Amino acid sequence: HRDTKDSIAATTVLFAWTDAPVEEGFEGGRIYFNELGAYGVLNSFIIENFSGRESHGGTPPRGAKGVIIDKPYVRVAIVLYPPSLVTSGNAVYNI
Repeated sequence: HRDTKDSIAATTVLFAWTDAPVEEGFEGGRIYFNELGAYGVLNSFIIENFSGRESHGGTPPRGAKGVIIDKPYVRVAIVLYPPSLVTSGNAVYNI
């Protein structure tokens, strides 16, 4: 998807963390940057900085092939995105 209301002059920041045991073949998911033909793997703690106006998407965490998942694991993702009204000065109150 594209976040067309994001500011042209700023970037989106994604903070992601998982407690899944990546050393055992688990994966915390991926974020895809479609126009670049690239992706980032969201294992352990990672910060991605990118333009949300460009096409991007993601996948959920995945278990290791052939491994029984015997407990719940967590992935936390926090997205900070720049609303264009705030960064362009067109908002009633700038933050």
